[in-house]
Amino acid sequence: AWEDEFLFHPRSWVWPAERRGVEDACAADPSLVLIAKPDASCQGRGIMLARSTKELPAPHELGGTGLIVQEYVPRPLLLRGHKFDMRVYVLLAGVYPSVRAFIHVEGLSRLAARVYEAPTAKNIRRRTMHLTNYAVNKGKTFEEKEESPDADGAAARHAGGDGADEDEDEEAGAAGPGWAVALAATETEAEADEAAAAAAAAAGAGAGSGRNARAGRRRTPQPRKPSRHPVSRLRASAASASS
Repeated sequence: AWEDEFLFHPRSWVWPAERRGVEDACAADPSLVLIAKPDASCQGRGIMLARSTKELPAPHELGGTGLIVQEYVPRPLLLRGHKFDMRVYVLLAGVYPSVRAFIHVEGLSRLAARVYEAPTAKNIRRRTMHLTNYAVNKGKTFEEKEESPDADGAAARHAGGDGADEDEDEEAGAAGPGWAVALAATETEAEADEAAAAAAAAAGAGAGSGRNARAGRRRTPQPRKPSRHPVSRLRASAASASS
């Protein structure tokens, strides 16, 4: 039946309400890896991987909230060796008397910065390998802490550390190919435009007051910074990598 085409959703539980189900699943498959997500959060905050229920926060540490615990898919579809997701935007116009929906012709694809490896004790806390959230993967460098001790302290403690990446980094090559490194930039397109406008205004003001003194000098034009918008960067960098 056509319904079988969509039966790929990993097993999921609500923690701690369905704790028994999680414990039974872990007992039946000792190699099972879990991914836990806060039920009221965003931007990848609080997401963690766990190898047993002992690494999940205790109920009293959740402050009345819960977690969505899922079976982690150890062999995901990869894009050039990296985990990725696809965001397709749909407008649901109505459901009665029939479903009416409009799908946008373009969507987004987000990539994890590190080349993917199956979860191990060494890499299980490398969020930039296992998560595709843009807020998780952006940053000046990939040597920065991958867990926030403030936002994710309880989860990090149960994972067996203080919240920092257990390995410093593999330095060269840790961030993957050039098109993935583009995700590291923190300057946005708006910031680049604002900086360019400020520089142009400053140059214009200086030219008005000292034009005669600098009549014989030519100003060397400076190239404008390229767009830092994540989608534009990704397209441009991907084209560069494929050429």
